[in-house]
Amino acid sequence: MSNTHPMVFFAHTRKGYESYRSLGLTATAPLWVTADVLAQDELHGPELSGANVTVFTWTIAPGDTDAVAEAMHTIAEHHPGHTIWAEGTATLD
Repeated sequence: MSNTHPMVFFAHTRKGYESYRSLGLTATAPLWVTADVLAQDELHGPELSGANVTVFTWTIAPGDTDAVAEAMHTIAEHHPGHTIWAEGTATLD
């Protein structure tokens, strides 16, 4: 059965990356991360073997929704028609 709703995973923290790995998506969903999420050896390590990984050259500060939106726009340009899963957090007052 073909995947009719392809998905791209965007992680801008280590926790987001760990979620991606725990879901077992490395063979099916492209991963986009910010510059501070993965070490160079991890990019070429066995955990990401065969994965489609793109690393932004910049980082995103916690709570910077404008930067997340900009990153998602860039990802959408490269993966038109794909669903983008972007990690997020909520602040409770």
